[in-house]
Amino acid sequence: IKFKGQSRRVRCMAAGCGFRTSEMTSSEKLSRVYAAQESAEDALATFDPETGDASDLATIRDDMANELREVAQEYTDSADNMEQSFTGGSPTIDDCREKAENLEAWADELEAWEPEEWEPEEPEEDEKPEEQPDDDGPRDDSGRTQSEWGEAQREALSEIVGNCPL
Repeated sequence: IKFKGQSRRVRCMAAGCGFRTSEMTSSEKLSRVYAAQESAEDALATFDPETGDASDLATIRDDMANELREVAQEYTDSADNMEQSFTGGSPTIDDCREKAENLEAWADELEAWEPEEWEPEEPEEDEKPEEQPDDDGPRDDSGRTQSEWGEAQREALSEIVGNCPL
């Protein structure tokens, strides 16, 4: 790929060598948004549902939401600066404001998502759990194993992370 005023960038044809979305834009702000999304997707891909906990997912969510809010503020600042110079308005100003609003809404959606805590059911003291050779371990009150819980949490957050409004 080559952007105006930049040198050409080349990658091999292997699947792991391709350009990421954050590298395919010449806009610094958009690149940061896409990089935050890619970082969250990478972290979710490495999240281990058997050993991870809700705080790991909350950290992924918070890191992405913070970066989105920073970029939204930069779009707002750009629009404010342009309004001082162009008093008659401009489609670019409207575009910056719209992007800022969309990023803020996306960050709000991320922050509204709360991971469920993994809470395995505690057996009663007088009850001894029957051990079975194919038992997947403790289950929560809805019958899910920790792995099933973690996978459901990862999928829920992945859906929000994947909803880029830009």
